[in-house]
Amino acid sequence: MQRDDILCQVCTSNKAKYKCPKCLTPYCTVSCFKKHKSQCKEEIKRSEPILPKRKDKKTNYLSDTIKEKILEDKRLLEILQIPRTIELLKIVQEEGVDTLKSLMYGETQDDIIFQNFAMRVLQAVGLRDSQGVCIL
Repeated sequence: MQRDDILCQVCTSNKAKYKCPKCLTPYCTVSCFKKHKSQCKEEIKRSEPILPKRKDKKTNYLSDTIKEKILEDKRLLEILQIPRTIELLKIVQEEGVDTLKSLMYGETQDDIIFQNFAMRVLQAVGLRDSQGVCIL
């Protein structure tokens, strides 16, 4: 079975788009995640850290200037206090570009949470104006 053909392990009828951050069980929607979460007890034992180790010695992904701009944005800090935002960031980090694209162009509750976060980051660093128009 290819990566794209993995079924949701909760409803077993739709393609899985996400994985549980605790046990990596594939699921398709917020409602399936909620059902799974109420039963999920397994903490995955990771053989490698969540962040991939970089081959070079540079450890900062963002410049200090960009970090400062992000940390100065009070609304962005509020969004980061929402546990699901952090879960979604971990999912994107683990699953990569396809999941990122899915979240950026989807219409589920998770997609909207992630889209609001991404738009706010772009505004904080000056790449989008307050109406969401790209400045580049």
